[in-house]
Amino acid sequence: MKTRFMLFRTHLSWLAVLVCVLASACSTQPGNQRSMYRGFNSPDSLHAYLLAKGGRPGLISAHRGGPEPGYPENALDTFEHALTFAPCIIECDVRETRDGNLVLMHDSTLDRTSTGQGEVERSDLADLRGLFLRDPAGGITSSRIPTLGETLEWARGRCILTLDVKAARILPGVLSAIDRYDARGYAVVITYSHEQALLAHRMDPRVVISASASSLSSLDRLLNLGIPETRLVVFVGTREPEPQVYARLADKGIPAILGTMNRLDRLARLRGGRVYRSLIRNGADILSTDHVWRVARSLENHHSSGTGPSSGEKKR
Repeated sequence: MKTRFMLFRTHLSWLAVLVCVLASACSTQPGNQRSMYRGFNSPDSLHAYLLAKGGRPGLISAHRGGPEPGYPENALDTFEHALTFAPCIIECDVRETRDGNLVLMHDSTLDRTSTGQGEVERSDLADLRGLFLRDPAGGITSSRIPTLGETLEWARGRCILTLDVKAARILPGVLSAIDRYDARGYAVVITYSHEQALLAHRMDPRVVISASASSLSSLDRLLNLGIPETRLVVFVGTREPEPQVYARLADKGIPAILGTMNRLDRLARLRGGRVYRSLIRNGADILSTDHVWRVARSLENHHSSGTGPSSGEKKR
């Protein structure tokens, strides 16, 4: 009887080990046990952090929140997961439902990323509440579609959000939500034209705006709009701009975001983490990526080697 009991205990021990191994294998790469939270109380402290990068060689923006197997895009669970790799900026997408609620959804339709069908703007919030989100491979997860309000509440004291406003007409509603949740210290509004950037600034001069400029001429036009440098972050595109663009932004004290989605992320898969490190050395302050864990590992190695700039130092 005793022998049987000992064998039973041994089998249970091996089963426990197997369960742990399988659980670890479910994630693309393991993150840290504890999330890396960052909280800011004002637009000025937010901008200062983006510029100085908190002593790190560069910051990571998790494109659509950092989806990977088991973690869908634009989901709070996915945002939390991304923060186990680095103190990420969380980029997410905002759309409006038929009944006037702001929710996180990249596509205009529900089909690709959820168990629903049809257009977001033809659905009521109650309809969306019953849906589940799909991961990048199409697998159904337990994650639900969050509202913008729920996202702003969750992000307080955790991370910086960059809000991709998918329709210009909902910009006033997004700015109103930022005001209602007192989120100017951690929410950046993404704009797609200089006119939209100026409009957002006029609607709320205190909010930090992400505007696009991939050339010197475009950057000059943006800077001539009269938006204070402390209220600007500049997206330079998904290809490296000419060095003078980085130099001008550094001179003005404006953080530069480079999108590595698609081409540069693919290049890094072929050539390794040195691709991301070179992008930071060349002048990018923030890398917006589809591969959070890979960039995090590359920049952490860069930071540990002592080759990155010191806290607050700006590359010129």
